[in-house]
Amino acid sequence: MNINPKTNPQRDAVLLAQQTRVVGPNSALMRNYKDSLPNLDLFQLGLCVGVLLGDAAIAPNQAVTQLTHRLKFEWGGKNQEYAQHVYDMLSLYCLTGLRTQVRVNAKNNEVTTWCFQTVSVPAFNILAIAFLSGGKKVLDIHALADMITPVSLAYWFMDDGGSVMNNRYTLHLHTQGFTHEEVLALCGILKNKFDLDCWVGSKASKKHKPFIVISGHSYTKFFQLVAPHIIPSMRYKFPTGSRTQWQD
Repeated sequence: MNINPKTNPQRDAVLLAQQTRVVGPNSALMRNYKDSLPNLDLFQLGLCVGVLLGDAAIAPNQAVTQLTHRLKFEWGGKNQEYAQHVYDMLSLYCLTGLRTQVRVNAKNNEVTTWCFQTVSVPAFNILAIAFLSGGKKVLDIHALADMITPVSLAYWFMDDGGSVMNNRYTLHLHTQGFTHEEVLALCGILKNKFDLDCWVGSKASKKHKPFIVISGHSYTKFFQLVAPHIIPSMRYKFPTGSRTQWQD
């Protein structure tokens, strides 16, 4: 697993200066830091694709000279270890740490979540091609067909996947935020690229919003693809049994 370094000299300089003053977005320190940031490596790109297929968000920042993008993340209060892990993988692109926030959810309940966001830089522009249109989260299936990797599948599942209690090795990917056409196309990628037997499901209790069902017949294949990238705290999402063998 690739471990992204948490600091670089330009980032350290900005963080040090921020202890005593506000560092403006157009300051020399900030420009030097952002200019020092590399493109995402293949592991980071796969991770970002996976979490954006989950609940992460991408937002544009139209600067005077160029269009850049930033990523925003938020997870439930029980997912601190996973949130910290994703932060560590992308911390080079962050000037603030992982933090908690308290907000009121759609059911009018007060909840505590873990969140962070990156700075806005060209490194994330490649993700906007696949996930953003007209300022909204819209899938470009042609771009995603090339970008989804086993790393993406692992983070997608950790973000928004789970097993089906009454069908031991059947898995779900919760894609209710996407259109039926987008989810159907995602199934096509999983079938054509990874040879996974899957289909679009829906439930009246979930307002018939679409989700992906991965057949138990494809469980071993799916597990072998993603297992090297699943962190220990997220293994609970997988069914126990002879076909789930973790290599520690």
